[in-house]
Amino acid sequence: MNQFEALKFILRQFAGRTKSHLSEFNSKRTVVLSCASLLPRTLKTDTEELIKDWFPGIKIVKGQNYLKISEKIEHESFSVEKIDESEKKLLTKQLIDRYYEEMIQKRSIDQLAVQSKKVLVFTNSSISTEDLCNYLNQSGLQATKLHSKMRVNERIKNLSEFKEGKYFVMVCTDVGARGLDFDNLDMVIQYDFAKNATILLHRFGRTGRLNRPGKVISLI
Repeated sequence: MNQFEALKFILRQFAGRTKSHLSEFNSKRTVVLSCASLLPRTLKTDTEELIKDWFPGIKIVKGQNYLKISEKIEHESFSVEKIDESEKKLLTKQLIDRYYEEMIQKRSIDQLAVQSKKVLVFTNSSISTEDLCNYLNQSGLQATKLHSKMRVNERIKNLSEFKEGKYFVMVCTDVGARGLDFDNLDMVIQYDFAKNATILLHRFGRTGRLNRPGKVISLI
């Protein structure tokens, strides 16, 4: 099921059997559709027009920070155009090490307390996720992984262990870019740069939540 068909399927559960027709049952309800970002177009169809068509008279409300990155998120970038993959992986490991060292210096707290802080590293493929996660573990970091090729029970297990602090670093594809909230996640690294602006927005949104500061490092 593609994105367009999935959206129609969800709307159909509330709007009635036919398009532009609210059943008597649903006309007595309040239906709220919410999302972090609404794509302008879904397979050649304007998304807002589609929703208005299925729900005549619907009110679309956009928050003040719609499609905006929090001003409390610091962004740093590194050019990796002239280095090979092994050097890029080493740089990523060094950036994570630097992050923990800076936390100790700034907050004057011990290593164990600092490492309760989590880091999310984004790649653009499941192969890169597996490869980078293995490298970080071999380099002495406690890293886990998340991508679409994993079984559901394995994803749930890894997410749970990351939240609980068994692992301090999670390498993931954009499966981890939406709908996840982690305590103490102060830094995101884009090992592979986001493919579009919406993905970029959601990656940034994993840190700096609830008006807290955060940092994103992009390898470009």
